[in-house]
Amino acid sequence: MEKLNFYSEKKSELFLKSTFKSICFLGACTAHNLASGIEYFSNYNITTYAPYQTIFNAPSLLKDLEIVSHSLKHKVIIDSQLKLFTDEIRFWNTSNNVNEVIEKNKQIDEEVVKNIVNSDLVVVSLGSVEMWKKSNRVLNKLPKDQFYNTEIVNVYLTAEDLVSIAQDIIKCIHSINPSSSIQFSIPYVLLKASEKFSNLHLATTENYRIMKNAIMELGTEYYFPEYELFKFYIEKNKINFQQDKRHPSVELIADVSKHIVREIDKSLLSKTPSERFSINKVNTRGKIYGKDYL
Repeated sequence: MEKLNFYSEKKSELFLKSTFKSICFLGACTAHNLASGIEYFSNYNITTYAPYQTIFNAPSLLKDLEIVSHSLKHKVIIDSQLKLFTDEIRFWNTSNNVNEVIEKNKQIDEEVVKNIVNSDLVVVSLGSVEMWKKSNRVLNKLPKDQFYNTEIVNVYLTAEDLVSIAQDIIKCIHSINPSSSIQFSIPYVLLKASEKFSNLHLATTENYRIMKNAIMELGTEYYFPEYELFKFYIEKNKINFQQDKRHPSVELIADVSKHIVREIDKSLLSKTPSERFSINKVNTRGKIYGKDYL
């Protein structure tokens, strides 16, 4: 991989060119952690937003943004066995009362619009090129205990697919806030191995290659080097992931967050809040079970 100049003292041509005071993160699970870290290590001088819990593939994120930006109706899926109603994309929005799901969606919609309107920069995580599909419906995540369900198939995005999706995402965001800068990131999250890739590291590397090619087609100014930053600090400090070997540790989030703050305005790092920085702690299955403190 080519040497990345944002690790040197020379200002990067591929990273942050402006002094952003407000950043909205959309997409993968690292969005919440980076949003919290940047706000904390800038001593709350940089405002950050992360209105979604996790939307881990680009088509699902585009579909949600199209619904929000065009004031369309969300689709609610009914699980007749569990008697649960769940938003088609926002899997965390679930209830045994359909009206609660609808009302919660309205609140999330308003938050997404407000966050984008108030942001100088919107960072969009493209998640994974590997998706899951059931009955021609793309799933935002693989349903619990359904890995061996023959009705669910793997779908892989190409760089061409991602370029088209990214261009449509740009249109959606600019329809909400025409003046906001937009950059796309690739999360450094070890992907679950599938029949196409023999191991996690190969799947992750191939995911990075396809997504990087797509973003470079848009232009270098659209690239936010989240993947490279995580990889750099993992190799530099030998920092491990959390118990599931996929989610980054609190130390890793802290290092990457401080690097981003330093790129924007290094003087903001001179003072940090009195309370300890923390992120969600996950178990071996990736389930949240408390806080991990720095």
